[in-house]
Amino acid sequence: MKSLGVFFLVGVLTLWMAPPSRSGTILPVQKIPRAKPGTCPVVTAQCRIINPPSLCDHDHQCPGPKKCCETSCGRDCILIQRGKPDTCPYVIFKCAMYNPPDRCQSDRQCPRFKKCCETFCGKDCVYPKGYGKA
Repeated sequence: MKSLGVFFLVGVLTLWMAPPSRSGTILPVQKIPRAKPGTCPVVTAQCRIINPPSLCDHDHQCPGPKKCCETSCGRDCILIQRGKPDTCPYVIFKCAMYNPPDRCQSDRQCPRFKKCCETFCGKDCVYPKGYGKA
């Protein structure tokens, strides 16, 4: 019988401490900013700082066409190259091997600015056409 009184008291205290209901009021909805186009490069280097600082959390915090990407030392706003430099180089000759081994399947497996492209003998991470030209 005593335990029933304790449960009743705890229930009353819980209801008393609960915030009042806001029935009928509409709360503002926060818009989640869309991500900017482009893909962040894959990070292969490791930072020597234990807890590197992040200079951004979302793309909308970065000016202009820059994206908020993971770097070797925290997140930072970096410029993503798009357009012609993102195209794979044209391969003129192919090896005679029937099923050449692929060293990558997608761009995400390639470090920094390299892309997963068809090469002379299978797919590999290579610099895109026009990389490094001004």
